[in-house]
Amino acid sequence: MHKLITYLEEIGSKQGWELFVHASTVVLICWVPSQIIWLAFHFIFPGPEGENYFKTPLEAVALALLLAPLLETQVMRMIFYAFGKFIKSNISLCVVSAIIWGILHLSSESWGTHAIWTFFILGICFRRVERDSKQRAVLMITAIHAGFNALSYGLYLAANGSNV
Repeated sequence: MHKLITYLEEIGSKQGWELFVHASTVVLICWVPSQIIWLAFHFIFPGPEGENYFKTPLEAVALALLLAPLLETQVMRMIFYAFGKFIKSNISLCVVSAIIWGILHLSSESWGTHAIWTFFILGICFRRVERDSKQRAVLMITAIHAGFNALSYGLYLAANGSNV
Protein backbone atom coordinates (compact mmCIF):
# COMPACT_ATOMS: atom_id res chain seq x y z
CA MET A 1 0.00 0.00 0.00
CA HIS A 2 2.93 2.33 0.72
CA LYS A 3 4.21 2.01 -2.86
CA LEU A 4 0.75 2.80 -4.23
CA ILE A 5 0.41 5.91 -2.08
CA THR A 6 3.91 7.04 -3.05
CA TYR A 7 3.02 6.59 -6.73
CA LEU A 8 -0.24 8.50 -6.31
CA GLU A 9 1.52 11.37 -4.54
CA GLU A 10 4.02 11.68 -7.40
CA ILE A 11 1.22 13.31 -9.40
CA GLY A 12 2.08 16.58 -7.67
CA SER A 13 5.48 16.73 -9.37
CA LYS A 14 4.31 15.99 -12.93
CA GLN A 15 3.84 18.48 -15.75
CA GLY A 16 2.75 18.31 -19.40
CA TRP A 17 2.78 14.91 -21.09
CA GLU A 18 4.10 13.16 -17.95
CA LEU A 19 1.13 14.53 -16.01
CA PHE A 20 -1.31 13.30 -18.66
CA VAL A 21 0.17 9.78 -18.57
CA HIS A 22 0.30 9.74 -14.77
CA ALA A 23 -3.29 11.01 -14.43
CA SER A 24 -4.48 8.45 -16.99
CA THR A 25 -2.83 5.72 -14.94
CA VAL A 26 -4.54 7.05 -11.81
CA VAL A 27 -7.88 6.84 -13.64
CA LEU A 28 -7.19 3.13 -14.26
CA ILE A 29 -6.00 2.62 -10.65
CA CYS A 30 -9.39 4.01 -9.58
CA TRP A 31 -11.51 2.37 -12.23
CA VAL A 32 -10.32 -1.26 -12.52
CA PRO A 33 -10.60 -2.18 -8.79
CA SER A 34 -13.86 -0.26 -8.45
CA GLN A 35 -15.37 -2.30 -11.30
CA ILE A 36 -14.24 -5.54 -9.66
CA ILE A 37 -15.79 -4.36 -6.37
CA TRP A 38 -18.95 -3.31 -8.22
CA LEU A 39 -19.26 -6.69 -9.95
CA ALA A 40 -18.66 -8.64 -6.74
CA PHE A 41 -21.26 -6.72 -4.76
CA HIS A 42 -23.70 -6.45 -7.64
CA PHE A 43 -23.88 -10.23 -8.04
CA ILE A 44 -23.39 -11.34 -4.42
CA PHE A 45 -25.42 -8.64 -2.63
CA PRO A 46 -27.32 -6.83 -5.38
CA GLY A 47 -28.33 -3.29 -4.53
CA PRO A 48 -31.07 -1.24 -6.13
CA GLU A 49 -31.60 -1.82 -9.85
CA GLY A 50 -29.51 0.46 -12.00
CA GLU A 51 -30.94 2.63 -14.67
CA ASN A 52 -29.57 5.10 -17.14
CA TYR A 53 -30.02 8.43 -15.42
CA PHE A 54 -29.26 10.31 -18.60
CA LYS A 55 -31.89 10.87 -21.26
CA THR A 56 -29.46 12.04 -23.96
CA PRO A 57 -25.70 11.75 -24.61
CA LEU A 58 -25.42 15.52 -24.16
CA GLU A 59 -26.97 15.20 -20.71
CA ALA A 60 -24.49 12.43 -19.87
CA VAL A 61 -21.54 14.59 -20.90
CA ALA A 62 -22.86 17.63 -19.06
CA LEU A 63 -23.65 15.79 -15.84
CA ALA A 64 -21.34 12.77 -15.57
CA LEU A 65 -18.28 14.24 -17.21
CA LEU A 66 -18.46 17.91 -16.26
CA LEU A 67 -20.82 18.83 -13.44
CA ALA A 68 -20.65 15.79 -11.13
CA PRO A 69 -16.83 15.57 -11.01
CA LEU A 70 -16.49 19.30 -10.30
CA LEU A 71 -19.21 19.37 -7.63
CA GLU A 72 -18.00 16.19 -5.96
CA THR A 73 -14.43 17.51 -5.89
CA GLN A 74 -15.65 20.69 -4.21
CA VAL A 75 -17.61 18.65 -1.65
CA MET A 76 -14.49 16.52 -1.07
CA ARG A 77 -12.59 19.75 -0.29
CA MET A 78 -15.24 20.63 2.29
CA ILE A 79 -15.00 17.16 3.85
CA PHE A 80 -11.22 17.52 4.11
CA TYR A 81 -11.56 21.00 5.58
CA ALA A 82 -14.17 19.99 8.17
CA PHE A 83 -12.62 16.69 9.26
CA GLY A 84 -9.03 17.92 8.87
CA LYS A 85 -9.51 19.99 12.02
CA PHE A 86 -9.80 16.75 14.01
CA ILE A 87 -7.98 14.14 11.92
CA LYS A 88 -4.31 14.93 11.42
CA SER A 89 -3.24 11.78 9.55
CA ASN A 90 -3.62 12.28 5.80
CA ILE A 91 -4.36 8.58 5.20
CA SER A 92 -6.99 8.52 7.96
CA LEU A 93 -8.57 11.66 6.56
CA CYS A 94 -8.76 10.09 3.10
CA VAL A 95 -10.29 6.90 4.57
CA VAL A 96 -12.97 8.92 6.39
CA SER A 97 -13.71 10.86 3.20
CA ALA A 98 -13.91 7.62 1.18
CA ILE A 99 -16.37 6.10 3.66
CA ILE A 100 -18.54 9.23 3.47
CA TRP A 101 -18.52 8.94 -0.35
CA GLY A 102 -19.48 5.28 -0.06
CA ILE A 103 -22.46 6.30 2.07
CA LEU A 104 -23.40 9.04 -0.40
CA HIS A 105 -23.43 6.41 -3.17
CA LEU A 106 -25.56 3.86 -1.25
CA SER A 107 -28.28 3.94 -3.89
CA SER A 108 -25.96 2.31 -6.44
CA GLU A 109 -26.13 -1.32 -7.48
CA SER A 110 -23.10 -2.11 -5.31
CA TRP A 111 -24.36 -0.24 -2.23
CA GLY A 112 -21.67 2.41 -2.72
CA THR A 113 -18.76 0.05 -2.07
CA HIS A 114 -17.15 0.87 -5.43
CA ALA A 115 -17.01 4.56 -4.48
CA ILE A 116 -14.94 3.92 -1.35
CA TRP A 117 -11.88 2.79 -3.31
CA THR A 118 -12.27 5.48 -5.94
CA PHE A 119 -12.61 8.36 -3.52
CA PHE A 120 -9.74 7.07 -1.38
CA ILE A 121 -7.47 7.25 -4.43
CA LEU A 122 -8.86 10.64 -5.49
CA GLY A 123 -8.39 11.90 -1.94
CA ILE A 124 -4.72 10.88 -1.78
CA CYS A 125 -4.05 12.67 -5.08
CA PHE A 126 -6.05 15.74 -4.08
CA ARG A 127 -4.29 16.14 -0.74
CA ARG A 128 -0.87 15.94 -2.39
CA VAL A 129 -1.60 18.43 -5.17
CA GLU A 130 -3.46 20.74 -2.78
CA ARG A 131 -0.17 21.38 -0.94
CA ASP A 132 1.06 23.24 -4.03
CA SER A 133 -2.17 24.72 -5.40
CA LYS A 134 -5.80 24.31 -4.39
CA GLN A 135 -6.92 25.37 -7.86
CA ARG A 136 -4.66 22.83 -9.58
CA ALA A 137 -5.88 20.14 -7.18
CA VAL A 138 -9.52 20.88 -8.04
CA LEU A 139 -8.85 20.88 -11.78
CA MET A 140 -6.70 17.74 -11.70
CA ILE A 141 -9.04 15.66 -9.55
CA THR A 142 -12.05 16.86 -11.53
CA ALA A 143 -10.32 15.69 -14.72
CA ILE A 144 -9.37 12.30 -13.22
CA HIS A 145 -12.92 11.86 -11.93
CA ALA A 146 -14.32 12.78 -15.36
CA GLY A 147 -12.03 10.16 -16.93
CA PHE A 148 -13.33 7.60 -14.46
CA ASN A 149 -16.94 8.50 -15.27
CA ALA A 150 -16.21 8.41 -19.00
CA LEU A 151 -14.92 4.84 -18.71
CA SER A 152 -17.89 3.81 -16.55
CA TYR A 153 -20.51 5.39 -18.77
CA GLY A 154 -18.75 4.16 -21.90
CA LEU A 155 -18.86 0.60 -20.53
CA TYR A 156 -22.53 1.05 -19.68
CA LEU A 157 -23.29 2.19 -23.23
CA ALA A 158 -21.26 -0.66 -24.72
CA ALA A 159 -23.05 -3.21 -22.55
CA ASN A 160 -26.54 -1.86 -23.20
CA GLY A 161 -26.17 -0.77 -26.81
CA SER A 162 -29.50 0.14 -28.35
CA ASN A 163 -31.33 -0.28 -25.02
CA VAL A 164 -30.06 3.10 -23.84
